[in-house]
Amino acid sequence: AHLSAVREHLAVPGRYVVESGHPAEYLAGSKRVETEWDLDRAGHHVHIRWGKPDDEMDPVTQVTPYLVTITIDGEIAAEEIIANRFWTATELEAAGRLAGLTVSARYGDFREDLTLSDDRAWRMFTVFARGG
Repeated sequence: AHLSAVREHLAVPGRYVVESGHPAEYLAGSKRVETEWDLDRAGHHVHIRWGKPDDEMDPVTQVTPYLVTITIDGEIAAEEIIANRFWTATELEAAGRLAGLTVSARYGDFREDLTLSDDRAWRMFTVFARGG
């Protein structure tokens, strides 16, 4: 439904970019990204944790319920379980086609020269264009 709404509102020759986790993060058990960050700003220490090491993806629904915690100066400011749906490149492309979108490019990083299959790739960027 989301991609169909995108198609309806996407100008030609507009593009729509979807950023998602790299498939190796889920399928190969290869750690590609950090899940915890620290930031010091304006006299405050912020710690963000996206998931826990024992979070598991449901192999049928491909959903992982990540516990996301934001701590400011040692006190929990926000904590919520976020359901994260994993998509393979093929699944995302198929969903786009069903919605009338085509994949015009795919990258493994913010850099244009880094493909999804590169060992340094840490994200999956899919660029959709409005189809016919």
